[in-house]
Amino acid sequence: MTVLVAAVVCGVLALVAGVVFARSAVVVPGTAAAGSGAVLVALVPPALPGVVLAAGILAALVGLAPAWVRREEALAAVRSVAAPADVGRWLGRWRVDRAFAAFLVLAFPAVATAAAVAFHTWATSR
Repeated sequence: MTVLVAAVVCGVLALVAGVVFARSAVVVPGTAAAGSGAVLVALVPPALPGVVLAAGILAALVGLAPAWVRREEALAAVRSVAAPADVGRWLGRWRVDRAFAAFLVLAFPAVATAAAVAFHTWATSR
C-alpha cells in the first residue's frame, strides 16, 4: 500500500511539474518532473512506457511554448549570431529543437532508472 501511495504522489508531482515545465519552459520544474518519473519507474517498473509517453507529450507541448518564452530565446539567439533584424526568423510556431531537448530532459532519468533496475535484477538473479 505504501508503494502505491508513493507511486501516486510521484505521478501527480511529475504531472504538475511537467505542466509547469511545458507552460514556462523553465528547467527546474522539468528536472522535478523527470526525477518524479524516475522514482515512479523505480517503484513500478512496468510504468516505463507510460512515463516515456507522457515525456513525449510534454516535450511536444514545450515545443509550443508561449510567445514570450520564444521571444526571449529568439533575442538570445539573435544576440549571439545575427543582426537584430533577424528576430523574425528565429520565432517559429513550433520548435523541434526545444521539443527534442525537453524529451531528453524528461525521459532520460526514467529510462536510466529502468536500465539500473533491470541490471540489478539480472545481477542478483545470477
